Amino acid sequence: MVANNFELIEKGSFKMVGRRAVTSEPAGAWDVSRGDGSIKKIEALNPGKPLAGLCFGFDREGNNDYMVGVEYDKDVEGLESYTYPAAKWLVYRDEGSLSDNVLGNAWDYVNGTLLPENGLKKAEMPTMEIYVEWDNENNSCKIEIHIPYEKK
Repeated sequence: MVANNFELIEKGSFKMVGRRAVTSEPAGAWDVSRGDGSIKKIEALNPGKPLAGLCFGFDREGNNDYMVGVEYDKDVEGLESYTYPAAKWLVYRDEGSLSDNVLGNAWDYVNGTLLPENGLKKAEMPTMEIYVEWDNENNSCKIEIHIPYEKK
């Protein structure tokens, strides 16, 4: 966890295009995207741009509504899109070993420390996980968590 590795930014409207799924498994939308081949289609839309996970939320049974996507400015047949309005964002960056639960610990830090200590609350939009690097073979990753926010 990198305690001071965050910034507050403003970003104009942008579109994300990808494969959305509601699943009960933590990596369920990723498994669905790999299984039906849509991940290759998503990766080809914006080569060199890291993939993202849009977190729409959880239902009462704990199922995760999640979209694997990439920033892209057009609709694509067979994929879904979500357009974010202009907003203020908290962007937190971290890196480390996958086996040390970097992503989970980053979320805990953002929700438990960064948001409350800065007098912020999540806006009513999906949060995003940006997978700058994700290397299962070498047990390492670089991630960003992007949270649209409002002042409390």
